[in-house]
Amino acid sequence: MRSLMDAIPFQPIILSGGSGIRLWPLSRKNHPKQLNELLGSKTPLQATSDRLSALPEALRPIVLASFAHRFTVQDQLSSSVTLVLEKSALGTAFACAIGALEAARLAPNTVVAILPADQFISDEAAFAEALQLAVQGASKGRIVTLGVLPSSNASGYGYIQRADQEPISEIVQFIEKPNPELASALIAGNDCLWNMGAFIFQAESLLAELEVLCPEMLASARSMHAAITEDLGFRVLPDLSEVNFDPLPFDKAVMEKTKLGSVVEYKGHWNDLGTWKALWEVGNKDENENHIRGEVYTLGCKGNIFWAEGRAVAALGLEDLVIAETSDCIFIGRKDQDQELRQLVDLVASKRPLLGVDHAVVRRPWGHYETLQQGHRFQVKRILVKPGGILSLQKHYHRSEHWVVISGTAKVEVDEKTSMLAEGESVYIPLGAVHRLSNPGLIDLQIIEVQTGAYLGEDDIVRLADSYGRVEESVK
Repeated sequence: MRSLMDAIPFQPIILSGGSGIRLWPLSRKNHPKQLNELLGSKTPLQATSDRLSALPEALRPIVLASFAHRFTVQDQLSSSVTLVLEKSALGTAFACAIGALEAARLAPNTVVAILPADQFISDEAAFAEALQLAVQGASKGRIVTLGVLPSSNASGYGYIQRADQEPISEIVQFIEKPNPELASALIAGNDCLWNMGAFIFQAESLLAELEVLCPEMLASARSMHAAITEDLGFRVLPDLSEVNFDPLPFDKAVMEKTKLGSVVEYKGHWNDLGTWKALWEVGNKDENENHIRGEVYTLGCKGNIFWAEGRAVAALGLEDLVIAETSDCIFIGRKDQDQELRQLVDLVASKRPLLGVDHAVVRRPWGHYETLQQGHRFQVKRILVKPGGILSLQKHYHRSEHWVVISGTAKVEVDEKTSMLAEGESVYIPLGAVHRLSNPGLIDLQIIEVQTGAYLGEDDIVRLADSYGRVEESVK
């Protein structure tokens, strides 16, 4: 066990900006894998945050997340973190530069640990040991990454060749996603680790190294960081179109060039949960090696993933497949075709764009809504508003709405008239009426909304006032 007396404080920065498209249809652009409950009742982002909160030497985490995910991330992590929002994907090199600048703003000489939000860690104690060892190396000016012994010749990971078996070893070279034959040769040499995508460094040391290795990127990051604005408790980075930007991975921009690179081995099981096969590898399985989530009935099936979110799934005589059912889509494919899945999603999105972006359940800062039925000139939704939640003051040019309260208490404003509705009561919102819905109660408010009109798209919302700062988004 490690000695807490020797533990060095560090600033964790969790990267939560990825899309996780190879776990579609579970993972989508506006609700990616790190925000889904993949294993148990916690999301990978929540598990990462909890892992850090258990370490007394870890300072209050900073989460670098997508602007589009801000309210979901805030809801999952509450007030336990500082949220820095990006409006476009930064790439890990740029993200590390922003992280170093943000950490230096808080405490110039602090050690920073950049950690992905979407990883499975089997041994919390071993991870804490490896992380603190990396922090100690970083405190001496090294730029340290974490690695794990390969369990197969997988070609989807980066490989790190280390110089020796010392606890903190110098890096010989990075090999990015080698083919299976080369991966087998690297593993046979017994000196390679899988790259876990975690980077630990002293903020000022990294900034000095970036000044040498990629000064233009650092200048852009400084400009971007200086332009951060405060909004509803978030720290918001400007749009990338306002700065020169090259979305390089940190490995290529820094680790392959620096002479300060070191690696520490994490001696536990690790998985980046990037594919359905990866989820199958770490998930619980039945006696026939099937990983099952939801109401599933199988006969003569072996080595499959069955993911059922709403409807019952029955399967007969299947092997090594993924059958994933969500409320708006069913995906069937082989477990090992994760690289081709991206092409399939592009094909689906070309015909049904929303299937690549949002689930049928769409999350909002006040709660969520789910589309139950659509037809010619009508749409039915179930809306949940959290206690204290309030929708924007808005109007529509092309539709009218009828709300029926299923549970809770609704406060309804229609053209400056306010009323309170209880369970079973309803209200009609005429086309063009200025209206607002809120939940003044202590329990969730649920309503059924029936929309009718010539056009029922979500972009037919004109926000006149909003508690969550979305009026400008509506105008755009």
